[in-house]
Amino acid sequence: MDTHITIPMARLIELETAEHERDILRTNTQSLAMMLRKCAHRLKCNGHEDLSADVVGLLRRYGLLGSPLRGAEAEHG
Repeated sequence: MDTHITIPMARLIELETAEHERDILRTNTQSLAMMLRKCAHRLKCNGHEDLSADVVGLLRRYGLLGSPLRGAEAEHG
């Protein structure tokens, strides 16, 4: 019994394109989240705690608050 599945080339190209677009979206989202975290930090430092908290709340709501870069940002503070 042959269990090998053949996927048409056009479908493979669609899947590769979708994966590439997903990766671009993920990278862009992470970049925007990082910039918003920096803005929130600067707002807080300049006495705008309410607006800073709104930014942090938005990032938290969309699951973008944590980041592998978070430790590096804390070091550069």
